[in-house]
Amino acid sequence: MKEFHKVKSAPQKRVDAAYTYVEKVESGEIGETSEQNPPQVKKRIRYVQPNPRHRKPIYIRDKNNPKILHPYRG
Repeated sequence: MKEFHKVKSAPQKRVDAAYTYVEKVESGEIGETSEQNPPQVKKRIRYVQPNPRHRKPIYIRDKNNPKILHPYRG
């Protein structure tokens, strides 16, 4: 039960920490442009468009009649 309560209270602790930080910034204890390092944020990786030859097909032709198309269920 103790472990459950620890896990359950973790989000609330983060919220409380955020509010105390905002209160300290507003009161002037922590400067908004302080010399501390800003938080590191990962740069978004540019997603490469897949090559059309390697994408999954949307439709597949029928084995016996090539004019009939079936949706691909892959």
